[in-house]
Amino acid sequence: MQFIFVVTFVFLACSMVDAKPTKGTKYTCALYPDDGPCRAHIPQFYFNMTTKTCEKFIYGGCEGNDNSFADEDECLKKCKGSEVPSICSVPYEDQECRYTIHKPQKRYYYNETYNECILVNSERCPKNQNIFRSKKDYQRRCKIFKPKRRA
Repeated sequence: MQFIFVVTFVFLACSMVDAKPTKGTKYTCALYPDDGPCRAHIPQFYFNMTTKTCEKFIYGGCEGNDNSFADEDECLKKCKGSEVPSICSVPYEDQECRYTIHKPQKRYYYNETYNECILVNSERCPKNQNIFRSKKDYQRRCKIFKPKRRA
């Protein structure tokens, strides 16, 4: 009896360690598509916050993230609608780059707390879609223009 309890406990513990984060965080649809490190060739869909559409990508079969859906309908049901935050309200996150070809780049993200465009000069890769190549790009997308102070 004790053996069965130990085996069950070990199985459950291992399952929890390998589990992906649960689907449903409010920023799921803002994540970049992540093919993961494995080499399977599984057609999936991800939500593109710029075009507000679900687009195809090839998933490798392991890891990845939750912005990955088996079909376009599932993607649209989850991500198209008013409950999805604006791309500009998504907190900036970065991660290790999977490919060593990546060169440091100047990029900008919108910080909603400070109502500012923040410069990021990093060798790391962005994790979500709140990232812009120039201040002009972010202003166009986020429609944030600080009023000029009177002298």
